[in-house]
Amino acid sequence: MASYTPDALEERDGALFLRIRVIPGAGRTSVGGSRHGALLVRVAEAPEKGRANQAVIEAVAAALALPRRAIEIDSGERGREKRLRIGAIGREELSARLAPLLAPAEGSPGSEE
Repeated sequence: MASYTPDALEERDGALFLRIRVIPGAGRTSVGGSRHGALLVRVAEAPEKGRANQAVIEAVAAALALPRRAIEIDSGERGREKRLRIGAIGREELSARLAPLLAPAEGSPGSEE
């Protein structure tokens, strides 16, 4: 796992968990950058009737090239800070897929820790 993401990915009892920070109602949906050790996920959907949560799952699944069924919200369903349970992939492969997403882009606001 990349040294700049020590808190984003956690393994516990054989399961993988990913900390994310959600920005609902964004201009467009995107996954990338980090804030306070969590993967930043922007979704265009408003946080109403679970729409933003579904958009989060779809966006993260697409960004990690995983099926939607491999991702579920473990905690934080009603907040911006969430923990996702990730299945169907090993820790090393998930870390490799996360590294480019968590790396801050040069000069991009909001992508720093």
